[in-house]
Amino acid sequence: MDKKPKKIGNVQILKPLIHDTTSVHLRNSLIVGSLKIESDSWLLGGPLVLDVSDSKNNERQIDTKCNADVFLDLFRYKPKNLSNIAPNHIKSCELIDGEWGVVGSTVAWNYLIDGKPQASNQLLEAVDEKNKSITYTAFGGDLMQAYKSVKAIIRVEPKDHQSSLVTWTVEYEKVSEDIPDPDSLLDLAYKITKDVEARQF
Repeated sequence: MDKKPKKIGNVQILKPLIHDTTSVHLRNSLIVGSLKIESDSWLLGGPLVLDVSDSKNNERQIDTKCNADVFLDLFRYKPKNLSNIAPNHIKSCELIDGEWGVVGSTVAWNYLIDGKPQASNQLLEAVDEKNKSITYTAFGGDLMQAYKSVKAIIRVEPKDHQSSLVTWTVEYEKVSEDIPDPDSLLDLAYKITKDVEARQF
């Protein structure tokens, strides 16, 4: 059997498939980006490891004098208020479908990046109440011209009743390698966070 890694599209198989379909009791291990998935569901009877190198993530942590629950609730249930809180950066946030704060709902954002108007439609993909995080996934607008996929994850860790550590993570895949990293989105997130802090929610 050929021991060299094989590639399917942009996915590299780091361990060769075992084409013995009678071997159904081995454990499959999948690595997609930084995520490792192990499963008891079997395809071709052998351990399968995938490496998807195109998916990347950048993050920024911000100490803020905001209550963690109040901060997270603002971005989950009341993002439309951000146009009043951070008017120099957020122009509008409108509900497209579903209910505010409910997983599966979609919103339309209009904002400024380096002074230029931008628009993005986003899906509220996940809410982790235990770890105080929410995940938005972009599915339309200006971002999709440069990136195949973009996710924004907000996680808030309480430090005390009136302060917290906010971590913004942007997961993305570029349309091509000459596209810059979305550092401008993290810059925007920082500015909005500081505007929220200034309002002393």
